[in-house]
Amino acid sequence: MMATKATKMPLCRLMSKRGIASRKQATTMARAGRVSVDGQVVRDPERWVGHDVVIEVDGVVGQTRPHRVYMMNKKRGVISSRADGFGRAVVYDHPLLSDGSYPAVGRLDKASEGLLLFTNDSQLANRMTSPDSHIDKTYHVKIDRLLTAEELVLLGTSEDLDGELTLESTWTTLRHGEKTSWLEVRLREGKNRQIRRMLERIDVAVERLVRVRVGGLELGALGKGEVREVSEAEVAGLWG
Repeated sequence: MMATKATKMPLCRLMSKRGIASRKQATTMARAGRVSVDGQVVRDPERWVGHDVVIEVDGVVGQTRPHRVYMMNKKRGVISSRADGFGRAVVYDHPLLSDGSYPAVGRLDKASEGLLLFTNDSQLANRMTSPDSHIDKTYHVKIDRLLTAEELVLLGTSEDLDGELTLESTWTTLRHGEKTSWLEVRLREGKNRQIRRMLERIDVAVERLVRVRVGGLELGALGKGEVREVSEAEVAGLWG
């Protein structure tokens, strides 16, 4: 039976999915004539190929890399992208991530900080980012005023956010001063800039936003900008 587009994907993506090389590395290899698919040299890294093809690099069948998961304590101001046209720092500047073999799982916007995952395990990445998984994500958020008990309850209820219905969430006050306060927010989804957008609706400005937990994995004492490998036990916990 002829393969359909649903059973195919670009060569560079398949090489990345199998863990043979990052998409960037695969693109360079293919254009250099180093990659063969079912015995034929393929120089176009974007050519669509079937999922069951044999891929060789320099005449050797590509070996699948073992799955690994890394976590970063992303600094504020760092971009969650592979490159930035304005020369700003990106998460892939870190030596453990610089070859692009471990794509980020989701993202944190430039102004946000905290726990960001990277992995070459596409199944785990899909689980962590799927809207159907409802994996808890916990944030500590500094805001420019105190909230009433009624406002905290209102924020936690399902609401229409610019045409998107949010899931119920949990909002509690961790501590506060005279004019500012820190909140703990637990979400079961990850809509774009969700916390900031929800607070904007009640005229509250975010001064800091730190993701401290994803599922059962905590940021802990990991320093700002540091990266560490996630243990097998911790990865098992992400699978629930």
